[in-house]
Formats: sequence, structure tokens, C-alpha cells
Amino acid sequence: MFLRNLAPYALSLPLLVACGGDSHASVSEALLGVVDEIASVVEGISDKASAEAARPVLEQLGERMVELQNKAKALGKPDEATNADLESKRTNDPRTKRLQAAMMRAFAKPEAAKVLSDVMSKFPMN
Repeated sequence: MFLRNLAPYALSLPLLVACGGDSHASVSEALLGVVDEIASVVEGISDKASAEAARPVLEQLGERMVELQNKAKALGKPDEATNADLESKRTNDPRTKRLQAAMMRAFAKPEAAKVLSDVMSKFPMN
């Protein structure tokens, strides 16, 4: 379920990434930093108890994503070339792949998946 919720986020990542600090690239890098932090937290989830313990940290990271999304909106859409470059970098970044792998492992645990689905449903998806 969460992976379904993550898909729109992944598709909107170029916009989110495109708007940080002072440039699309700096926001993108900031967002990938948050992705890496989320991966670190999710890698530590092994059951319902550890998922519940991770909830407040993941909620804070979700709030940071909202802040970055707001910065991205303020910057406006990047030009096509910049957007393509950001998309390529995001897709191929090891931090993105690390999060995907961590999510797959965590969602294989049904009780942890329920908690994660609830938390992640509150993450910005556009």
C-alpha cells in the first residue's frame, strides 16, 4: 500500500527537488538528503514496535518534505532540460535506491507495513 503511495511522490520528486535553497539543484539535493534519512529510519524497522518507535521521526521528515515542496512551488517549474537532468539524477541516485530497498523489506512485515502506511500516507505526494 505504501509503495503505491510512494509512486506519486517519486513522480513529483523533480518538482520538489527543483526548489530548494536558491536553486532547483540545491532543493533536489536537500530532498535527497531527506530520502537518505528516511531510508536510515526504515532500515531499522523490524516489527510493529520498531515501526511505532520510528513514527515520530518519520513524521518530522514528512514535515521537512512539505517545507521543501513549498520551496519548490515558490521557485516554479524548472525548464525542460533542468527537469530532465534532475529526474535522471534522482532516479539514479543511490539514496533513492536505498529507500526503495528499505521500503520493500519493511513492507514485507505486515504489522510494520500497517504503521508505515499510516505515516507515509501523510507525506506530500505532489
